[in-house]
Amino acid sequence: MKYKIGAVITTYNPDIDRLKSVINNIYNQVFIIVIVDNNSNNYNKIYELFKNYNINFVKRNKNYGLGSSLNHGIDILMDYNLDYIVTLDQDSVPLIDFDYAIDNAINKYNNIGIISIAGNSRNKNGIEMANKNNIIIISGSINNINIYKNGIRYREDFFVDQIDIDFKYNVEKAGFKVLIINGNYLDHRLGIQLKGKYDDYELPWRLYLIIRNSTSLLIERKISFKLYISQLINWNLREIYFYGMYNIFFIFIINFTGLFDGIINNNKKNMKFYNFNFFNHKNFYK
Repeated sequence: MKYKIGAVITTYNPDIDRLKSVINNIYNQVFIIVIVDNNSNNYNKIYELFKNYNINFVKRNKNYGLGSSLNHGIDILMDYNLDYIVTLDQDSVPLIDFDYAIDNAINKYNNIGIISIAGNSRNKNGIEMANKNNIIIISGSINNINIYKNGIRYREDFFVDQIDIDFKYNVEKAGFKVLIINGNYLDHRLGIQLKGKYDDYELPWRLYLIIRNSTSLLIERKISFKLYISQLINWNLREIYFYGMYNIFFIFIINFTGLFDGIINNNKKNMKFYNFNFFNHKNFYK
């Protein structure tokens, strides 16, 4: 290993085989791994499978969300005098050598904050600077340790969605560059599994979060109006396509509730709100 790299993986009821692929693909590339688990039902399986690895396990007493779990893992890794920290989802398998990605970036740019390996595979291969409408997902980000030394952390009141947009904004505002490496370098699963396959859609409570959190970011001027509108149209079209036009009224209510809560900055409902049976996808999907 040329660079001293740590990795933080957040888990919540993960597919164990998939998680094993994630860890095996990075294990020889990093100095230390931290797994922050949000009270998974299968945590014992996670621990038993990887207890002999060089992994720092943290089991939380409930699901605190992505931002809180990432921050917890980052705070642990700050004690290891690292150069970079890689953030990963439980189902995102890196397909690139981290040292190569970092060398490729620093040979072309200076003052780098984030190197994202989740670039669009439809674009030509290569590295480029992100623009204001590029969404840099948290999974597959190789982050300069100086980001965190500057006090930048992940937004906890968003729970899960749009944390990446807020984080990218704060990194760029602090004067760091955000880079994208295009190509097939991250095997990332979008959406959820239903009837044995993965579909690129989200549960209704996730649609609520996307709308609420995006609205908050728009008011805070952290997201462009163009990206805000395109996201809302994109995700609503996916939900209508999947759940059907007969559920358009319920999707409208989710939109209205998310928009209203975003405007009044009501980001404190968290899982108490999401557990309402109305927002359970089984009431939609037929």
